[in-house]
Amino acid sequence: MLSKDFINGIQYELQNRAFALKAITRISNRVQGRPEHALGSSEDREFLDDMIAQEQVQIELMELAIKKNTVKLNQKMISLLVTTNIKFLYRNLIIRFKKLMNHLISLKV
Repeated sequence: MLSKDFINGIQYELQNRAFALKAITRISNRVQGRPEHALGSSEDREFLDDMIAQEQVQIELMELAIKKNTVKLNQKMISLLVTTNIKFLYRNLIIRFKKLMNHLISLKV
């Protein structure tokens, strides 16, 4: 049985995560499509999107933990690990590809 203090602590943490999610979403929406607040690059926009997704996942994981739904919690954790690794590999592949293309272009000059 979970103690009252533990449940209160988790609920407080969920409120913090929900606030962070709302704040990041507001920032993201505020700068979207406004040249005076344009983000430095598409990577900046991607970073904000990743922050939003991260907060959403953390809230979902905490809710599953509170409900003691270990089956769904484990499935979500595995899915998160696989997705994160795929994104990491994809981003590194893109970075390496861009460097290679820049190198090849410089050789033609």
